[in-house]
Amino acid sequence: MKIAVIGTSAICDRFLSAAQLHPEFTLSAVCGSSLVKAESFAHKYGGVPAVEDYRKLASIPGLEGVYVATPNNLHCAATVDLLRSGVPVLCEKPLAPTLAQAEEMVAASAISGTLLLEGIVPLYLPNFLAVREHLGELGHIRKALMSYCQYSSRYDNYRLGIVENAFKPEKMGGSLMDIGIYPLYQAIALFGPPQQVQASATLLETGVDGSGAVILTYPEMEITILHSKVTFTTARNEIQGEDGSLLYSSGSVPLEVELRTRQGEARSLTREQRPERMWYELDEFIRCAAAGERQSPLAPHALMLDVYRVTQEIRRQTGVVYPGEG
Repeated sequence: MKIAVIGTSAICDRFLSAAQLHPEFTLSAVCGSSLVKAESFAHKYGGVPAVEDYRKLASIPGLEGVYVATPNNLHCAATVDLLRSGVPVLCEKPLAPTLAQAEEMVAASAISGTLLLEGIVPLYLPNFLAVREHLGELGHIRKALMSYCQYSSRYDNYRLGIVENAFKPEKMGGSLMDIGIYPLYQAIALFGPPQQVQASATLLETGVDGSGAVILTYPEMEITILHSKVTFTTARNEIQGEDGSLLYSSGSVPLEVELRTRQGEARSLTREQRPERMWYELDEFIRCAAAGERQSPLAPHALMLDVYRVTQEIRRQTGVVYPGEG
């Protein structure tokens, strides 16, 4: 599948490192914020065509898909334009920083009949699928604890007075949208949208959240989510049922998965999983495109909208407002 990338950041390098291991992937072009950046990045990957305007990608011969990895605030415009042109899009998370933009992107996919997939890593990984498949062994599920707390390398610069995109409201950054989105997505993918959302956050001087906590309430259970870019954790995610608990690695990459029963028995459910975590989302993107599907059963559009309704409510409660919002 001939795929172009929009972006030249580290996440694009990680994506292409994984993509080059996929037998059906071919890099067709690179689009950057400047032609110099695009050409420099393209040179690392075989000197493919480079452009500075994503609208020029339509002229690339045989283009079959695009990976969008621009700053968060630019995801919507590029994705919608490409979808309307009939080009399948794999968009880096977060799909959109606002619910309105997410709805616009999903609508563009529906109207054009074109594939839209979000690169939310854990949903496609074998070990998260193991978690999903073994929930029934826990009995009546009552609680879940999920987290992604990782001290950001960019926070060192922030403490020195150098503010990078990850902490800029105009780039629609912050802890929730950067890393809190991972446990939130996992929770809603497993248990559906909550009845009630309670959220708190510690805001930085720029107005974005450095860390936060969320409680998702369901009729007979609750999920606690912790996220932070200014601290770190070694804790595991845990889903607690009346008959047992599932424990697995927190963060964006579920690794070891363990089932523990109330009687004290422990059983590993860990599956073989490639270290190149982004390989799996690309594989699903290629599979969906080949099958003519508009969305993936692993990350359907209804789930996307459920998640971004919750992020909108979390930001309302915590006072994180992006430029252009009321």
